[in-house]
Amino acid sequence: MMARDVPSFDQLVADRKKAKRSARRHQLGVAVIFCVVSLLLGFGFYAYFNSEMAHPASYFISGNRVLTDETILKRANLDYQTVMVLRSAGEIKDKLKSDPLIEDAQVVFGANRTVSIHVKEKGIKAIWMDQAMLILSDGTILTIDLDYAKAWLQAPGIYGYASREALDPLIEALKDIPAEALGNVSEIHLSPTSYDETYVKVIMQDGNRVFTGLATLDMLSDYPTLVNVLTTKNACLFFDEMTRTAFSRPCGE
Repeated sequence: MMARDVPSFDQLVADRKKAKRSARRHQLGVAVIFCVVSLLLGFGFYAYFNSEMAHPASYFISGNRVLTDETILKRANLDYQTVMVLRSAGEIKDKLKSDPLIEDAQVVFGANRTVSIHVKEKGIKAIWMDQAMLILSDGTILTIDLDYAKAWLQAPGIYGYASREALDPLIEALKDIPAEALGNVSEIHLSPTSYDETYVKVIMQDGNRVFTGLATLDMLSDYPTLVNVLTTKNACLFFDEMTRTAFSRPCGE
């Protein structure tokens, strides 16, 4: 005889079926909730990424002298359709520094969807006109392309050097000359003599000419003082390596 508190076999089967139906309803409910949440999140992300809030409103670029604002944005792979939440300041900085003319960069994401980019370009000492290449302040040489076109207006041209080997002594001498001094220079021409194959003729922005060996090329820093005592225009100045003094005479004598 069965005890009253022991369910019958039929009751056990019914209870198990009921439990399975309950489990299926629970699983279905979870799946529905998951799908609804996923759809809402997907719609939210889609709406955000396609809204103005996801994209920069303005870029503020500073520090560039040669590279244009457009070139800097191109280097950083940025435009007004960029989704900024997917980018980081460090990653943008690394992209900018991959340009051989950019020494360093700072990137700041500001309020009101602004992006501030400050770059520090490497100094340009001169342009090797024979090969259309830039000579940078650290002595490296960089091929000129359209992105560097503004450099033509900011550095003196160098002429007469057929090879890097011939140019290296001048590059070394230029390292000691500040940018302010080179700003007075228009052209540098190799002008070898019987006693100095590296001798140069320097054409200044004002039309005067300086003849010097590389050991006294740094005296170009004193040019503003020297030119003030000249009594003639289009004069020729000579830097003496032995005494490190300068004297002038009319060109053509």
